[in-house]
Amino acid sequence: MTEEERARIFPQHAGAYISTVSRKFRHEIGTTFDHRVIQPLAPHEFPTELRLERTYGGLGADIVVTPITSNSLIEASGRFARTRRTRIGSPHVIAAMAEAMARPGPRVAGFEANGGFLLGYTAETRAGRIAPLMTRDAVLPILVPLAEAARRRLPLSALVAELPGRRTASDRLAGIAPAQGEALIRRLVDDPAARARFFVAAGPEAAIDLTDGLRVTFANGAVAHLRPSGNAPEFRCYAEAEDQEAADHLLGTTLDATRRAFG
Repeated sequence: MTEEERARIFPQHAGAYISTVSRKFRHEIGTTFDHRVIQPLAPHEFPTELRLERTYGGLGADIVVTPITSNSLIEASGRFARTRRTRIGSPHVIAAMAEAMARPGPRVAGFEANGGFLLGYTAETRAGRIAPLMTRDAVLPILVPLAEAARRRLPLSALVAELPGRRTASDRLAGIAPAQGEALIRRLVDDPAARARFFVAAGPEAAIDLTDGLRVTFANGAVAHLRPSGNAPEFRCYAEAEDQEAADHLLGTTLDATRRAFG
């Protein structure tokens, strides 16, 4: 699909296009499109993790560039030679992609968890070539997993089951000024004892990452991530664990600790 062909599809005919494809592949999917940017809000059987891993794995990407909040099954899948993590926001992803693409050879792709897929190379598929598109593409990451499911005669849920066991949860606290959030992050970064008390329900930590806010990996492999919002008076919390129940529980205890910290 060329950029010109994509332009003819978006945004007026995107829903009809997906409907046609789903009928062709005998899959029933529901998709809506945000009024600001075309991005899929997918059903339970079509999670972000499947769309990323299958799309860029299926299109032969060597390097995936994605924000620090994206699910770590990207690395755990073993399908990519390298994963580069950035701050949240497509400008950071695009800048890191451009840097990686400055060296000839690697096939570089980018991704944001809210549905933005960016293709930095010409992908070869059975149906032909797909031109690079350095802006957020919502249709491609729907079509590729559907095509794989049709080719293998499997439901999408079977493709999901093949992925590493990593699930995520996220939420936010409203009414938190950026300065408040930044002060909490600084306190937790500078004081390991305070950080241990804050995350006591999660157990001992194994590592921290300061790419964007504070991201803590615990000894059991779970992850909690705190950061002030960059565009609203909110404080955001993310959790990742081996299953959805554990991720939801970690998110809940982290939100509780955050509320107490803000008084």
